[in-house]
Amino acid sequence: TEERVFGEGREIFEERLDGFRFQHSFEQEILLERLSKPMRRRLHARIGRVLEKLHAGDVENHLGDIALHMYLGGDQDRGFGYLERAARKAEQSQSYRTALGYCEKALEFAQERGQRRRLLFSIGDLYQKLGDPERARRNYMDTMSLFTAVEQLLIEGSPLTSADRDELRAYSDLL
Repeated sequence: TEERVFGEGREIFEERLDGFRFQHSFEQEILLERLSKPMRRRLHARIGRVLEKLHAGDVENHLGDIALHMYLGGDQDRGFGYLERAARKAEQSQSYRTALGYCEKALEFAQERGQRRRLLFSIGDLYQKLGDPERARRNYMDTMSLFTAVEQLLIEGSPLTSADRDELRAYSDLL
């Protein structure tokens, strides 16, 4: 059965077997605006975790929703992975603008130089596919600049870690 929820004497959203649905998007926006930023963030984080569990057997078909709520909830650890996966899935279905949005959000969560490099390169590719070669070039240049630190270690003759060697291998593949 469906349970109706009312706000100020009228229906705002309903709970169904597949989740909650707002009747109108502007009512959803108004309710979210009334919440404090920390409360809104916690709500999105909880929704992300619930969606993750609810769709555990079918995550691939819900990557976008899970990724968005993890992002809005500030869950960097899990959000990053979901955003990257959602971007790849969107790109595979030729939804380049959607993929670009996921990549840009993932870039905000990227902690490691390799993650940033991979995302910047993907963003460059997506801009190229969207017909914006100037933005593509800028992202490719940003990608190249991330290799400068590792390249400098090589020039100085400093000892390289295995991660540094992986970075240099990726750099030479790029060239």
